[in-house]
Amino acid sequence: MELRFDNGNIHVSSLNNFSVLPAMDYRTEVLRLKKQNIEYADLAKNYQTLDLPKSALPSPRSHQVEAIKHWMQNKGVGILEMPTGAGKTMTALYILEKIKRTALIVVPTIDLMHQWFEQITKHFGIEPGLWGDGNKSTKHITISTYDSAALFSKEKGNEFGLLIFDECHHVSGKVNSSIARQCIAPFRLGLSATVASHEQADKIFDHVGPIVYSAKLKDLGKETIAPFETRVLQVELNQEEREEYKRQRGIYTSWLKRNGIILNSKEAWQVFMQKSTYMPGGRQAMTAFREQKALSHTPKAKFDAIWKIICDHAGQKMIIFTHQNSFAYAIARRFCLPVISHKTSNFQRKETLNQFKEGEIDVVVTSKVLNEGVDVPNASIAIVASGTSSVREHVQRIGRILRHKEGKTAVLYELVSKDTREENASKRRRNHDVYRRKR
Repeated sequence: MELRFDNGNIHVSSLNNFSVLPAMDYRTEVLRLKKQNIEYADLAKNYQTLDLPKSALPSPRSHQVEAIKHWMQNKGVGILEMPTGAGKTMTALYILEKIKRTALIVVPTIDLMHQWFEQITKHFGIEPGLWGDGNKSTKHITISTYDSAALFSKEKGNEFGLLIFDECHHVSGKVNSSIARQCIAPFRLGLSATVASHEQADKIFDHVGPIVYSAKLKDLGKETIAPFETRVLQVELNQEEREEYKRQRGIYTSWLKRNGIILNSKEAWQVFMQKSTYMPGGRQAMTAFREQKALSHTPKAKFDAIWKIICDHAGQKMIIFTHQNSFAYAIARRFCLPVISHKTSNFQRKETLNQFKEGEIDVVVTSKVLNEGVDVPNASIAIVASGTSSVREHVQRIGRILRHKEGKTAVLYELVSKDTREENASKRRRNHDVYRRKR
Protein backbone atom coordinates (compact mmCIF):
# COMPACT_ATOMS: atom_id res chain seq x y z
CA MET A 1 0.00 0.00 0.00
CA GLU A 2 1.28 3.47 -0.92
CA LEU A 3 0.11 6.98 -0.07
CA ARG A 4 1.05 9.75 -2.47
CA PHE A 5 0.20 13.46 -2.57
CA ASP A 6 -0.70 14.98 -5.92
CA ASN A 7 -2.57 18.14 -6.87
CA GLY A 8 -4.23 18.56 -3.49
CA ASN A 9 -5.28 14.92 -3.18
CA ILE A 10 -4.09 11.73 -1.54
CA HIS A 11 -3.68 8.76 -3.87
CA VAL A 12 -4.05 5.45 -2.04
CA SER A 13 -2.87 2.51 -4.12
CA SER A 14 -2.18 -1.19 -3.80
CA LEU A 15 -1.98 -4.08 -6.24
CA ASN A 16 -5.75 -4.53 -6.25
CA ASN A 17 -7.10 -1.13 -5.37
CA PHE A 18 -6.73 2.58 -6.12
CA SER A 19 -8.59 5.52 -4.64
CA VAL A 20 -8.28 9.30 -4.49
CA LEU A 21 -9.12 11.25 -1.33
CA PRO A 22 -9.01 14.96 -0.47
CA ALA A 23 -5.66 15.73 1.15
CA MET A 24 -7.40 16.66 4.40
CA ASP A 25 -8.38 12.97 4.80
CA TYR A 26 -4.70 12.03 5.17
CA ARG A 27 -4.87 11.74 8.96
CA THR A 28 -8.03 9.62 8.89
CA GLU A 29 -6.56 7.30 6.27
CA VAL A 30 -3.29 6.81 8.16
CA LEU A 31 -5.18 6.00 11.37
CA ARG A 32 -7.36 3.52 9.44
CA LEU A 33 -4.34 1.72 8.00
CA LYS A 34 -2.63 1.53 11.38
CA LYS A 35 -5.77 0.28 13.11
CA GLN A 36 -6.14 -2.50 10.53
CA ASN A 37 -2.41 -3.34 10.71
CA ILE A 38 -1.98 -2.65 7.02
CA GLU A 39 1.60 -1.95 6.01
CA TYR A 40 2.01 1.14 3.85
CA ALA A 41 4.66 3.40 2.38
CA ASP A 42 3.93 7.04 3.23
CA LEU A 43 5.12 9.00 0.20
CA ALA A 44 2.53 11.76 0.77
CA LYS A 45 3.87 13.36 3.92
CA ASN A 46 6.52 15.99 3.32
CA TYR A 47 6.24 18.05 6.51
CA GLN A 48 8.95 18.00 9.15
CA THR A 49 9.53 18.32 12.85
CA LEU A 50 10.24 21.96 13.53
CA ASP A 51 13.35 22.71 15.56
CA LEU A 52 12.52 26.18 16.83
CA PRO A 53 15.13 28.33 18.55
CA LYS A 54 14.44 29.13 22.19
CA SER A 55 11.51 31.53 22.18
CA ALA A 56 10.99 34.82 23.97
CA LEU A 57 7.33 34.12 24.61
CA PRO A 58 5.90 35.45 27.88
CA SER A 59 4.15 33.02 30.23
CA PRO A 60 0.61 32.23 29.01
CA ARG A 61 -2.36 33.57 30.93
CA SER A 62 -4.81 31.20 32.61
CA HIS A 63 -7.39 31.32 29.78
CA GLN A 64 -4.66 30.65 27.21
CA VAL A 65 -3.50 27.62 29.18
CA GLU A 66 -7.10 26.35 29.21
CA ALA A 67 -7.46 26.95 25.47
CA ILE A 68 -4.29 25.00 24.68
CA LYS A 69 -5.33 22.14 27.00
CA HIS A 70 -8.74 21.76 25.32
CA TRP A 71 -7.19 21.87 21.84
CA MET A 72 -4.64 19.21 22.76
CA GLN A 73 -7.33 17.03 24.34
CA ASN A 74 -9.13 17.10 20.98
CA LYS A 75 -5.99 15.62 19.38
CA GLY A 76 -4.72 18.90 18.00
CA VAL A 77 -7.79 19.83 15.95
CA GLY A 78 -10.34 22.56 16.59
CA ILE A 79 -11.26 26.20 16.97
CA LEU A 80 -10.43 28.64 19.74
CA GLU A 81 -13.14 31.28 20.02
CA MET A 82 -11.59 34.24 21.83
CA PRO A 83 -12.55 37.93 21.78
CA THR A 84 -10.25 40.56 20.34
CA GLY A 85 -7.67 41.45 22.98
CA ALA A 86 -7.66 37.98 24.60
CA GLY A 87 -4.41 36.97 22.87
CA LYS A 88 -5.42 34.65 20.02
CA THR A 89 -2.14 35.16 18.16
CA MET A 90 -0.01 34.51 21.24
CA THR A 91 -2.02 31.36 22.01
CA ALA A 92 -1.32 30.13 18.49
CA LEU A 93 2.40 30.78 19.00
CA TYR A 94 2.35 28.70 22.20
CA ILE A 95 0.73 25.88 20.20
CA LEU A 96 3.24 26.26 17.37
CA GLU A 97 6.06 25.94 19.90
CA LYS A 98 4.41 22.91 21.51
CA ILE A 99 3.51 20.96 18.33
CA LYS A 100 6.87 21.56 16.63
CA ARG A 101 5.69 20.92 13.07
CA THR A 102 6.24 22.93 9.92
CA ALA A 103 3.26 25.28 9.75
CA LEU A 104 1.12 27.24 7.34
CA ILE A 105 -0.66 30.24 8.85
CA VAL A 106 -3.53 31.59 6.72
CA VAL A 107 -4.87 35.13 7.26
CA PRO A 108 -7.52 37.26 5.52
CA THR A 109 -5.48 40.45 4.88
CA ILE A 110 -2.01 41.57 3.92
CA ASP A 111 -1.88 43.67 7.09
CA LEU A 112 -2.43 40.56 9.21
CA MET A 113 0.18 38.66 7.21
CA HIS A 114 2.80 41.27 8.10
CA GLN A 115 1.64 41.42 11.74
CA TRP A 116 2.11 37.65 12.07
CA PHE A 117 5.52 38.00 10.39
CA GLU A 118 6.56 40.56 13.02
CA GLN A 119 5.32 38.42 15.92
CA ILE A 120 7.12 35.26 14.76
CA THR A 121 10.32 37.16 14.03
CA LYS A 122 10.13 38.87 17.42
CA HIS A 123 9.37 35.79 19.54
CA PHE A 124 11.29 33.05 17.69
CA GLY A 125 14.08 35.03 16.08
CA ILE A 126 13.43 33.57 12.60
CA GLU A 127 11.92 35.03 9.46
CA PRO A 128 8.94 33.02 8.15
CA GLY A 129 8.06 32.58 4.51
CA LEU A 130 5.32 34.66 2.91
CA TRP A 131 2.68 33.97 0.27
CA GLY A 132 0.98 37.17 -0.78
CA ASP A 133 1.66 40.83 -1.54
CA GLY A 134 4.14 39.76 -4.23
CA ASN A 135 5.90 37.19 -2.01
CA LYS A 136 6.23 33.49 -2.89
CA SER A 137 8.79 32.21 -0.38
CA THR A 138 8.08 28.92 1.42
CA LYS A 139 9.81 28.21 4.73
CA HIS A 140 9.22 25.90 7.69
CA ILE A 141 6.78 28.51 8.98
CA THR A 142 4.92 30.22 6.15
CA ILE A 143 2.27 32.94 6.42
CA SER A 144 -0.21 33.39 3.59
CA THR A 145 -3.31 35.32 2.67
CA TYR A 146 -6.34 33.15 1.97
CA ASP A 147 -6.16 34.07 -1.74
CA SER A 148 -2.53 32.97 -2.10
CA ALA A 149 -2.98 29.80 -0.04
CA ALA A 150 -5.83 28.76 -2.33
CA LEU A 151 -3.41 29.02 -5.26
CA PHE A 152 -0.39 27.28 -3.70
CA SER A 153 -1.96 24.58 -1.48
CA LYS A 154 -2.57 22.22 -4.43
CA GLU A 155 1.16 22.01 -4.98
CA LYS A 156 2.48 22.49 -1.46
CA GLY A 157 -0.31 21.12 0.71
CA ASN A 158 1.83 18.22 1.96
CA GLU A 159 4.62 20.41 3.34
CA PHE A 160 2.89 21.49 6.56
CA GLY A 161 1.92 19.46 9.61
CA LEU A 162 0.13 22.35 11.36
CA LEU A 163 -2.47 24.49 9.60
CA ILE A 164 -3.60 27.69 11.36
CA PHE A 165 -6.61 29.64 10.10
CA ASP A 166 -6.79 33.15 11.55
CA GLU A 167 -10.31 34.65 11.38
CA CYS A 168 -11.38 31.12 10.48
CA HIS A 169 -14.97 32.09 9.60
CA HIS A 170 -13.46 32.90 6.18
CA VAL A 171 -13.02 29.16 5.58
CA SER A 172 -16.74 28.76 4.82
CA GLY A 173 -16.36 30.11 1.27
CA LYS A 174 -15.92 27.71 -1.65
CA VAL A 175 -12.46 28.98 -2.64
CA ASN A 176 -11.11 29.34 0.90
CA SER A 177 -12.38 25.91 1.96
CA SER A 178 -10.21 24.40 -0.79
CA ILE A 179 -7.16 25.31 1.30
CA ALA A 180 -8.35 23.01 4.08
CA ARG A 181 -9.21 20.22 1.62
CA GLN A 182 -5.87 20.41 -0.21
CA CYS A 183 -3.60 20.32 2.86
CA ILE A 184 -2.72 17.08 4.63
CA ALA A 185 -1.91 18.81 7.94
CA PRO A 186 -3.08 16.50 10.74
CA PHE A 187 -2.98 19.39 13.25
CA ARG A 188 -5.49 22.18 12.60
CA LEU A 189 -6.15 25.33 14.57
CA GLY A 190 -8.89 27.88 13.92
CA LEU A 191 -8.94 31.33 15.55
CA SER A 192 -11.93 33.66 15.67
CA ALA A 193 -13.75 36.11 17.92
CA THR A 194 -17.09 34.47 17.13
CA VAL A 195 -17.83 31.43 14.98
CA ALA A 196 -20.92 29.90 16.58
CA SER A 197 -23.27 32.50 15.13
CA HIS A 198 -21.98 32.06 11.57
CA GLU A 199 -24.70 30.78 9.25
CA GLN A 200 -22.27 28.31 7.69
CA ALA A 201 -20.65 27.22 10.96
CA ASP A 202 -21.04 23.52 10.08
CA LYS A 203 -18.84 23.96 6.99
CA ILE A 204 -16.18 25.65 9.10
CA PHE A 205 -16.28 22.81 11.62
CA ASP A 206 -15.95 20.21 8.83
CA HIS A 207 -12.70 21.77 7.63
CA VAL A 208 -11.08 23.03 10.82
CA GLY A 209 -12.72 21.07 13.62
CA PRO A 210 -15.24 21.97 16.33
CA ILE A 211 -15.06 24.82 18.81
CA VAL A 212 -12.94 23.30 21.57
CA TYR A 213 -12.66 26.42 23.71
CA SER A 214 -14.72 29.59 23.94
CA ALA A 215 -13.55 32.47 26.11
CA LYS A 216 -16.31 34.79 27.30
CA LEU A 217 -15.61 38.41 28.05
CA LYS A 218 -17.31 38.04 31.42
CA ASP A 219 -14.77 35.35 32.39
CA LEU A 220 -11.63 37.25 31.41
CA GLY A 221 -9.85 39.08 34.20
CA LYS A 222 -8.73 42.70 34.29
CA GLU A 223 -5.18 41.62 33.49
CA THR A 224 -6.43 40.49 30.06
CA ILE A 225 -9.01 43.07 29.01
CA ALA A 226 -9.80 46.56 30.22
CA PRO A 227 -12.80 47.21 32.50
CA PHE A 228 -15.59 48.48 30.25
CA GLU A 229 -19.18 49.60 30.03
CA THR A 230 -21.72 49.84 27.21
CA ARG A 231 -24.17 52.68 26.68
CA VAL A 232 -27.03 52.53 24.21
CA LEU A 233 -28.17 56.04 23.27
CA GLN A 234 -31.46 56.52 21.44
CA VAL A 235 -31.76 59.51 19.14
CA GLU A 236 -34.90 61.04 17.64
CA LEU A 237 -35.57 61.62 13.95
CA ASN A 238 -36.72 65.19 13.35
CA GLN A 239 -40.19 65.77 11.90
CA GLU A 240 -39.04 65.90 8.29
CA GLU A 241 -36.96 62.74 8.66
CA ARG A 242 -39.77 60.96 10.51
CA GLU A 243 -42.36 61.74 7.82
CA GLU A 244 -40.01 60.65 5.03
CA TYR A 245 -39.10 57.48 6.94
CA LYS A 246 -42.78 56.56 7.32
CA ARG A 247 -43.45 57.31 3.63
CA GLN A 248 -40.56 55.18 2.35
CA ARG A 249 -41.29 52.38 4.78
CA GLY A 250 -44.94 52.40 3.72
CA ILE A 251 -43.95 51.92 0.05
CA TYR A 252 -41.63 49.06 0.96
CA THR A 253 -43.92 47.17 3.39
CA SER A 254 -47.02 47.60 1.19
CA TRP A 255 -45.24 45.98 -1.73
CA LEU A 256 -44.13 43.07 0.50
CA LYS A 257 -47.70 42.56 1.70
CA ARG A 258 -49.19 42.69 -1.82
CA ASN A 259 -46.76 40.01 -2.94
CA GLY A 260 -47.09 37.76 0.11
CA ILE A 261 -43.47 38.12 1.21
CA ILE A 262 -42.68 37.80 4.92
CA LEU A 263 -39.06 38.61 5.69
CA ASN A 264 -38.41 36.06 8.43
CA SER A 265 -35.43 34.23 6.95
CA LYS A 266 -32.45 34.59 4.62
CA GLU A 267 -34.36 32.65 1.97
CA ALA A 268 -37.28 35.09 2.17
CA TRP A 269 -34.87 37.99 1.75
CA GLN A 270 -33.47 36.35 -1.39
CA VAL A 271 -37.02 35.98 -2.74
CA PHE A 272 -37.54 39.71 -2.17
CA MET A 273 -34.25 40.51 -3.93
CA GLN A 274 -35.22 38.38 -6.94
CA LYS A 275 -38.83 39.51 -7.26
CA SER A 276 -37.95 43.17 -6.85
CA THR A 277 -35.98 42.99 -10.12
CA TYR A 278 -38.91 42.02 -12.35
CA MET A 279 -42.27 42.41 -10.59
CA PRO A 280 -44.28 45.65 -10.94
CA GLY A 281 -43.23 48.17 -8.31
CA GLY A 282 -40.29 46.02 -7.22
CA ARG A 283 -37.54 48.48 -8.00
CA GLN A 284 -39.44 51.23 -6.22
CA ALA A 285 -39.84 48.95 -3.20
CA MET A 286 -36.13 48.19 -3.13
CA THR A 287 -35.29 51.90 -3.40
CA ALA A 288 -37.73 52.63 -0.58
CA PHE A 289 -36.13 49.93 1.58
CA ARG A 290 -32.70 51.50 1.11
CA GLU A 291 -34.01 55.01 1.74
CA GLN A 292 -35.75 54.13 5.02
CA LYS A 293 -32.66 52.26 6.14
CA ALA A 294 -30.41 55.22 5.34
CA LEU A 295 -32.74 57.58 7.21
CA SER A 296 -32.59 55.42 10.33
CA HIS A 297 -28.80 55.09 10.12
CA THR A 298 -27.92 58.73 9.52
CA PRO A 299 -30.39 61.17 11.14
CA LYS A 300 -29.11 64.64 12.00
CA ALA A 301 -29.44 63.93 15.72
CA LYS A 302 -26.58 61.42 15.49
CA PHE A 303 -24.17 64.22 14.59
CA ASP A 304 -25.15 66.07 17.78
CA ALA A 305 -24.74 62.88 19.84
CA ILE A 306 -21.32 62.19 18.32
CA TRP A 307 -20.11 65.72 19.06
CA LYS A 308 -21.28 65.49 22.69
CA ILE A 309 -19.41 62.20 23.17
CA ILE A 310 -16.25 63.68 21.61
CA CYS A 311 -16.45 66.63 24.00
CA ASP A 312 -17.22 64.45 27.02
CA HIS A 313 -14.13 62.31 26.31
CA ALA A 314 -11.76 65.00 25.04
CA GLY A 315 -8.18 63.74 24.92
CA GLN A 316 -9.13 60.04 24.93
CA LYS A 317 -8.50 57.87 21.89
CA MET A 318 -11.74 57.16 20.08
CA ILE A 319 -12.91 55.17 17.04
CA ILE A 320 -16.21 56.02 15.33
CA PHE A 321 -17.68 53.11 13.34
CA THR A 322 -20.28 53.45 10.58
CA HIS A 323 -21.93 51.05 8.19
CA GLN A 324 -21.78 53.37 5.20
CA ASN A 325 -18.76 55.08 3.68
CA SER A 326 -20.89 58.16 2.97
CA PHE A 327 -21.77 58.52 6.67
CA ALA A 328 -18.12 58.10 7.68
CA TYR A 329 -17.05 60.86 5.31
CA ALA A 330 -19.94 63.10 6.41
CA ILE A 331 -18.85 62.77 10.04
CA ALA A 332 -15.23 63.39 9.06
CA ARG A 333 -16.15 66.57 7.15
CA ARG A 334 -18.46 67.83 9.89
CA PHE A 335 -15.84 67.56 12.66
CA CYS A 336 -12.58 67.75 10.65
CA LEU A 337 -11.56 64.19 11.51
CA PRO A 338 -9.42 61.64 9.62
CA VAL A 339 -11.34 58.81 7.99
CA ILE A 340 -10.26 55.29 7.00
CA SER A 341 -12.33 53.45 4.40
CA HIS A 342 -11.70 50.94 1.62
CA LYS A 343 -10.80 53.94 -0.55
CA THR A 344 -7.93 54.93 1.76
CA SER A 345 -4.50 54.00 0.40
CA ASN A 346 -2.31 51.61 2.41
CA PHE A 347 0.21 54.40 2.96
CA GLN A 348 -2.41 56.85 4.24
CA ARG A 349 -4.04 54.23 6.47
CA LYS A 350 -0.71 53.34 8.09
CA GLU A 351 0.13 57.03 8.49
CA THR A 352 -3.23 57.76 10.13
CA LEU A 353 -2.99 54.78 12.49
CA ASN A 354 0.58 55.71 13.41
CA GLN A 355 -0.53 59.27 14.23
CA PHE A 356 -3.36 57.77 16.29
CA LYS A 357 -0.88 55.52 18.11
CA GLU A 358 1.50 58.39 18.84
CA GLY A 359 -1.29 60.64 20.12
CA GLU A 360 -1.05 63.18 17.30
CA ILE A 361 -4.75 62.56 16.62
CA ASP A 362 -7.34 61.31 19.10
CA VAL A 363 -10.33 60.38 16.92
CA VAL A 364 -10.57 58.20 13.80
CA VAL A 365 -13.71 57.56 11.72
CA THR A 366 -14.06 54.31 9.78
CA SER A 367 -16.67 52.30 7.92
CA LYS A 368 -15.79 48.57 7.98
CA VAL A 369 -12.05 48.56 7.36
CA LEU A 370 -11.02 48.34 11.02
CA ASN A 371 -13.44 45.54 11.93
CA GLU A 372 -10.75 42.88 11.46
CA GLY A 373 -7.32 42.30 10.01
CA VAL A 374 -5.75 45.60 11.08
CA ASP A 375 -3.66 46.12 14.20
CA VAL A 376 -5.46 49.11 15.69
CA PRO A 377 -3.60 51.16 18.33
CA ASN A 378 -5.02 51.22 21.85
CA ALA A 379 -8.31 53.13 22.07
CA SER A 380 -10.67 53.48 25.02
CA ILE A 381 -13.85 54.88 23.43
CA ALA A 382 -15.89 53.46 20.55
CA ILE A 383 -19.00 54.91 18.94
CA VAL A 384 -21.09 52.57 16.81
CA ALA A 385 -22.89 55.25 14.80
CA SER A 386 -24.48 52.68 12.48
CA GLY A 387 -24.08 49.00 11.72
CA THR A 388 -25.71 45.75 10.67
CA SER A 389 -27.43 43.21 12.93
CA SER A 390 -24.33 40.99 12.72
CA VAL A 391 -23.11 39.81 16.13
CA ARG A 392 -19.65 39.17 14.65
CA GLU A 393 -19.30 42.72 13.39
CA HIS A 394 -20.37 44.08 16.75
CA VAL A 395 -18.02 41.83 18.73
CA GLN A 396 -15.12 42.84 16.48
CA ARG A 397 -15.88 46.51 17.09
CA ILE A 398 -16.16 46.04 20.85
CA GLY A 399 -12.84 44.23 20.83
CA ARG A 400 -11.09 47.26 19.38
CA ILE A 401 -11.29 49.08 22.72
CA LEU A 402 -10.76 46.20 25.15
CA ARG A 403 -6.99 45.81 25.04
CA HIS A 404 -5.62 45.98 28.55
CA LYS A 405 -3.81 49.11 29.69
CA GLU A 406 -3.10 50.16 33.24
CA GLY A 407 -5.74 52.58 34.51
CA LYS A 408 -7.91 52.32 31.41
CA THR A 409 -11.70 52.01 31.40
CA ALA A 410 -13.30 51.44 27.99
CA VAL A 411 -16.73 52.71 26.95
CA LEU A 412 -18.78 51.57 23.96
CA TYR A 413 -21.54 53.91 22.76
CA GLU A 414 -24.19 52.60 20.41
CA LEU A 415 -26.36 55.20 18.66
CA VAL A 416 -29.82 53.90 17.75
CA SER A 417 -32.61 55.79 15.98
CA LYS A 418 -35.76 55.55 18.06
CA ASP A 419 -38.91 53.92 16.60
CA THR A 420 -37.14 52.59 13.51
CA ARG A 421 -36.03 49.16 12.34
CA GLU A 422 -32.58 50.06 13.62
CA GLU A 423 -33.86 49.21 17.12
CA ASN A 424 -34.41 45.59 16.03
CA ALA A 425 -30.98 45.36 14.40
CA SER A 426 -29.42 46.75 17.56
CA LYS A 427 -31.24 44.22 19.71
CA ARG A 428 -30.01 41.32 17.55
CA ARG A 429 -26.39 42.41 17.40
CA ARG A 430 -26.36 42.95 21.17
CA ASN A 431 -27.13 39.27 21.71
CA HIS A 432 -23.70 38.77 23.21
CA ASP A 433 -22.29 38.20 26.66
CA VAL A 434 -20.73 41.68 26.70
CA TYR A 435 -24.20 43.01 27.54
CA ARG A 436 -24.73 40.46 30.30
CA ARG A 437 -21.32 40.85 31.91
CA LYS A 438 -21.30 41.48 35.64
CA ARG A 439 -19.84 44.91 36.23
